[in-house]
Parts: sequence; C-alpha cells; structure tokens
Amino acid sequence: MAGLVQRLMPGNARRKSSEGTLRASRDATDPQEVKGEELSDEPVKLLRFRIIIMGAIVSLGGFIFGYDTGQISGFIAMPNFLNRFADQRNPPAFGNVREGTIVGLLSIGTLIGVLIAGPIANALGRKKGIVLWNLIFIVGVIIQIATSRSWVQTAIGRLVAGFGVGGLSVMTPMYQSETAPRQIRGALVSTYQLFITLGILVAYLINFGTYKISSPASWKSKYNTSGHGTRKGPC
Repeated sequence: MAGLVQRLMPGNARRKSSEGTLRASRDATDPQEVKGEELSDEPVKLLRFRIIIMGAIVSLGGFIFGYDTGQISGFIAMPNFLNRFADQRNPPAFGNVREGTIVGLLSIGTLIGVLIAGPIANALGRKKGIVLWNLIFIVGVIIQIATSRSWVQTAIGRLVAGFGVGGLSVMTPMYQSETAPRQIRGALVSTYQLFITLGILVAYLINFGTYKISSPASWKSKYNTSGHGTRKGPC
C-alpha cells in the first residue's frame, strides 16, 4: 500500500518523501545524525582534548586489569608473602589449592562483574558506571593491603577487585566506542588492550624492584601490623 501511494504522488513530493525516509533511516543508525550533524569523512585531529582524555584516561580501566593480573605472579614468589600466607613450610611454599584460590578468585570476580556490568551501564549510564566499578576495585585493593596474616582476606580482596576489573572491562571499551569520532573509533578502542599490556609490564617492573625488600612493603605499599620482619611459624 505504501509503495502504491508513493507511485501516485507527484515527482517532487515523491523525491521529498524518499529523502525523508533516507534521513529517518540515518537518524536511527547514527547518533551524529540525531543531533542534526552531517556525516563527514574528513580526518579528525588526534590532539584534541576529548580524544586525549578518552585514549589516555578512560583506558586506565584496561591498565587496572593488566596491573592486577600481573602483580600476583610476583607476590606468590616473594619471601615475605610466602612466610605470611604459605601453607607449606621448610621451605615456605604454596600448595596448589591455596595458590589457585588466591590467583583464580580475581578471574571469578571478573566473570561476575562482566555479567552484571551491562544492566548497570543501562541503569546508571556509562560515566557513572565507570566511577562505580572503580570504587569497587578500590575497595578490593584496600581489603588486600589491610591484611597481615590472613590469606583468606587476600583472596576475598582479589575477588572484590575482580568485580571492578570485570565491570571496567565492559564499560571502558563501551564508552570509548560510543563517544569516539567514527574515523578513529577503532584506534581509540584498541588503546584499551594497549593499556592492559602496559599494566602487566608496570606490575612486572614493580615486582622486580621490590622483590628483595624483606618487609611487607615488597607486596603492599602500607603495612599496619605491629611487628616487623618475617614470621617463622605457620600463618
């Protein structure tokens, strides 16, 4: 019926109707057209404040992912960390179950964070969602650095931090892809993966630099216990 009506219309009206249909189709698919902006294939200046923010600051969500993944491989080999949390003695060493629990709970938390990040992003918005997941990650880190003898607290802290890492792994590239100019959208989203590898590198370098420190400063920045040195007895 619509096609028949369009054929019966005069030439000018038919052309205007076709243009209106095409414009409506663009509006439904491109957010720039919704704002009344015409599509442009002109090069986009990379040294724009908004682009630098999205590339260097928003991508820190990927840096957090990489850093938290890379640091634990150094922690479980540090003498002070082993003396405090290892379940095997003479010499101190982690059993498979305890080591796997401490290391793997981050990934379990990440999985849960990924699954619930989408609904939260739709409910709160992208920016508020990113802030929320960063706060959750901070809480997980605080739980980890506040422990002195309990390996369970360290594992729970990694689980909570994993929630934040998983949420950020969804929210960061989502926000970048939805707000970046289309000419450089792929390049900006790829900075997320670049920052993941950068975070792993930084974590390895910090572990290398602090490995020989005998106090808990080798694996955390602040140590709130009354004693010093390593513990000889079981954790």
